[in-house]
Amino acid sequence: MVCAGTGSSKSLTFQGMALSKPNVIVLVVSPLICLMQDQVRSLRMTRLTRKVDECTKYKLQSVALTSLNMEAKPALWREVDNGKFQIVYASPEMLMDPTKHFQCHTAKESNKFKTNLVLIAIDECHCIWCWERFRPEY
Repeated sequence: MVCAGTGSSKSLTFQGMALSKPNVIVLVVSPLICLMQDQVRSLRMTRLTRKVDECTKYKLQSVALTSLNMEAKPALWREVDNGKFQIVYASPEMLMDPTKHFQCHTAKESNKFKTNLVLIAIDECHCIWCWERFRPEY
């Protein structure tokens, strides 16, 4: 468990795990869509890469699964299932709703996401401790 203040680079703990080996996937559960989008934007700007060999570098791919981008790009779930993204951010509601793709397909079927998932990080978990009735799915 990592407990540290805002801006203290806690995200590096799971980002580092995603860079540690090829095909590793990290799922980050976050209650804040704007935070997920900011993390994805930040990763794109920093260009985190892992050297595979002398000629090949591996760029970290990430995505924030939100209702808005799922409507705009329905094929996004297929990309997640196929292991395109090393860091997948999602709200608890997106993951726990039995009518959504994650519960209906990703969690049940054999796919690269399930095979390569090595870490589930719960971001902003102080919300659970501070507010007893904060979003039941979270």
